[in-house]
Parts: sequence; structure tokens; C-alpha cells
Amino acid sequence: MKSIRSRLLALLLIGVSVVLVAGGIALQTVTRHSLEIEYRNAMLGHARALGASVVLDHGKIEFEPGDAEGEGLPGVFRIERETGQLIASAGRFEWEESQPLVPSASESSWGEVELSGDIDGMAVILAVLPRSESEGDGTGEAVLRQDQDLILVTVARSLGPLQQSIARVNAAIGVTGVLVIATVAALLWWGVR
Repeated sequence: MKSIRSRLLALLLIGVSVVLVAGGIALQTVTRHSLEIEYRNAMLGHARALGASVVLDHGKIEFEPGDAEGEGLPGVFRIERETGQLIASAGRFEWEESQPLVPSASESSWGEVELSGDIDGMAVILAVLPRSESEGDGTGEAVLRQDQDLILVTVARSLGPLQQSIARVNAAIGVTGVLVIATVAALLWWGVR
């Protein structure tokens, strides 16, 4: 027959373990979601910077990466007219399934891609109107015209860094949980003896 102390120890360990596992799962879920949001926001920021570098100059679309280069051009991107005419690109990628629907101006669409070297990735398509340098007023201020063709800016990135970050967080949560449970078990064991 087991002693009351042994039962109490077992129940406390089970209770603490359940609470820690539930807390670890909740923490992992929140952290994963936050990392994914930051990853997407970074990609969208690069797409916006590239979109701001597309200029309509005397009826000709030009890519002037001046400001975008300062932020570091993404490794894989494509800038094209809505008609499919390529303006600028770097790197290669293929859509995993079908290409996401083309978004309206200032909106974005997301999809899964395969990058060179058979690497899984994610891509964002951002639809922008090219800047048009105003003529005659001397200010050089950018003016948007609503009758222009949309420019599609696509930025693609590997999912590897995101997956590595999530794996590190999971490992840290797991190790911390095991250490806490072992510490609680040792303290309870020592306390009931």
C-alpha cells in the first residue's frame, strides 16, 4: 500500500506537468503567430519599398531602386506590369499551386513558392500604381494617376529562417518545461522524505 505522501507527490507532479504543458503549448502558439506576422510584415515592407521605386517617366515605366537599395533589396523579387511585361527581377521562383489572384491597388496576395534549389518559400504580390514625376511645376513631387496600369511587385523568401526560429523557440520552451518539472519533482521528493 502506498503512503499518502507518495500519492500526494504523484498528484502534484501530474498537476504541475499538466499546467506547464498547457502553458508551453499556449506560449508556443502565441510566439509562432508573432514570428509569422513579423516575417510577413518584413516581406511586405520590402515589396512596398520596391513598389515605391517604380516610376512612370515620360510614358515609360522605369525601376529606380535608389531608396530600396538602402534597405537592402530582397534576394528574390519580380516587378512586372499587370499585363505580364517584366520590368525588373532577381532570382527565380515558381508558384507551388496556382498564382494567387492579382490584388487591387495597394492590396496584397500571399502564396507558397518553390525557390531555386528546391527550397520552400512564401511570396507576396503587392499591386501598386507607379509614381509619375510631375512636369511643369518644378517640384519633382510624385503624383499618382488612377488611369495607369497596375504594377505587380512580388517578393519571395525562403521559409527556412522562420522555421529555424520557431524550432529554437520550441526547443527553449521544451527544455525550460523539463527543467521546471524536474526541479519541482526534486523539491517535492526532498520535502516528503
